[in-house]
Amino acid sequence: MINQEISIQLSDFAMNYSKLKILMGSVLWSVAFILYLLFESTRLFFLPPLGLLSFGGGTFLFIQESEKFQILRKLIIPFIAGIFIFWIFLTTQLDIYILQTPLANIMTDLTVLVTVLALNGLGILATHQGNLIIFPAASKVSSVYIDARCGGVHSFLIFVCCFIVILLREGYTVPRRKIAISSLIGIAGTLVTNYIRVIIVCLVGIFYGTELMFWTHNYAGFALFLTWLTAFWYLALSYLLQEK
Repeated sequence: MINQEISIQLSDFAMNYSKLKILMGSVLWSVAFILYLLFESTRLFFLPPLGLLSFGGGTFLFIQESEKFQILRKLIIPFIAGIFIFWIFLTTQLDIYILQTPLANIMTDLTVLVTVLALNGLGILATHQGNLIIFPAASKVSSVYIDARCGGVHSFLIFVCCFIVILLREGYTVPRRKIAISSLIGIAGTLVTNYIRVIIVCLVGIFYGTELMFWTHNYAGFALFLTWLTAFWYLALSYLLQEK
């Protein structure tokens, strides 16, 4: 009888502890999102590292409660390290040199072309003059300019930084064929995700106007990219570390 009561108490404690971790994870995620909003409006350089730590801690607490997503624990440190490296690029303005490279120009041109083709495919007769996408006359926003940042260079840098850190940590035992396949899929998916982001931003501008378009550009795009990264790395880590 006593053993049964102890067992029930331990079970209740474990359940309450699990709920507490989920609650703490939710709070940390909320703090990370608030810090991101503050960074978008203030550009204070110290906010991204704080947001990263908060996001990483919240993710770790959530993953602990799911056996299915335990493999993502291997991603937390490389992801934070990759974003931190990217943050250094931004704060030291080293990304400006990357934005001026031929690769950045090609990515920007492709973004413009894909966006115009997608809008035309949806029945919206958009055209472009250089990097300026021009919408039909009845649109709430007349045009948008796609610069190198909109071309996906930043998201490409984040992915590459994360991938390099993952390889430094796990890649020494992973077949090169798997690394090549995963990197190609990751880069292609990152570019496609950016195309989708730009198309959504344009659609919001066309139908709803400037204010909501800028909000979508600043926040919804980040959520879309983060969702893609999480999905990709869950599948990629399962594939890369399968034999291990």
